[in-house]
Amino acid sequence: MGDKAIMGVPDLMVEIVSPSTLGRDTVRKKAIYERFGVKGFWLVYPDMKCVEVLTLRNGRYQLHDEGCLEGEKDSVSSKVIKGFRLGLREVFEPS
Repeated sequence: MGDKAIMGVPDLMVEIVSPSTLGRDTVRKKAIYERFGVKGFWLVYPDMKCVEVLTLRNGRYQLHDEGCLEGEKDSVSSKVIKGFRLGLREVFEPS
């Protein structure tokens, strides 16, 4: 790529949320990504071992999927990347 920049809006953003970045990640960055039209926004909460999957609809994020390692679901899916499913054990208990 050299000195060329990549222009445009990404389809998906993933934020790893910690207690010190909670407000920035879940409020400020969410508003920025909505404004620029990022189609998918994932919030990963390592302390709780949970993932929230948000999808942009009519300019606002709506919850598409969510799961926690200790919960009933063992994976979350993306509406933005068709057919993509992420196993929560792969995220929180890598081998």
